[in-house]
Amino acid sequence: MTTTPVAYTAEYHGQVQGVGFRYTVLRLAQGHAVTGYVKNMPDGTVHLYVEGAPAEIAELLGAIRGGPHAHYITDVQSMPVVPSGAYRDFRIAF
Repeated sequence: MTTTPVAYTAEYHGQVQGVGFRYTVLRLAQGHAVTGYVKNMPDGTVHLYVEGAPAEIAELLGAIRGGPHAHYITDVQSMPVVPSGAYRDFRIAF
């Protein structure tokens, strides 16, 4: 049974730049069947775009919130978006 891919964006607020947060997200994402990217934003937040099966995305988002950098996160704003299908892997975007 195949699941139609979904996509989410998330904005992570707090001290999430300069602490290895993007590399932790990359490592966590590589353990899930997802594609997309994580990127530092000029306003100090970190932006996540992820596509995959709903269960894979839910597990990844939960792993990020409970991961080794969770104490740096003060707020997360996430929302579903239309999948672009443009990504073949998960990476850090610059």
